[in-house]
Amino acid sequence: MAIEGLGQSSSTGISLDTDGDGLISQEEFTVAKPEYVSDEQNAQLLNEIFGDNESLSIDDFNTAMMERNPICLDTDGDGSITQEEFTAAKPDDITDEQNAQLLSDIFGDNESLSIDDFEAIMEQKRTAPLPD
Repeated sequence: MAIEGLGQSSSTGISLDTDGDGLISQEEFTVAKPEYVSDEQNAQLLNEIFGDNESLSIDDFNTAMMERNPICLDTDGDGSITQEEFTAAKPDDITDEQNAQLLSDIFGDNESLSIDDFEAIMEQKRTAPLPD
């Protein structure tokens, strides 16, 4: 559910930094959240990512997001992430409906993805243009 690497830098396509000040604020992060993420879930993410900070530099934001490593989802160590492994790792506050939406968005028709493919899909989602 994390958004990684959405700073204004040459390595990303768009930015959560909508005001161009070089910082990603909690407000900018919240505006970009997917519709299926509840306010409570967003508050938890804000706490995990920002802590007591109102905003983070793009580098600090990217670092905080990278600490949420997808390799830990590969519980059987086979180099792929299955829908079952993904579901087993979901936070308790993610509803079945939200999880189904995430599975559809990430896995499509695939039962599993290699870690590289999973990371590529997540990076593509992170750098996709924000809806108007």
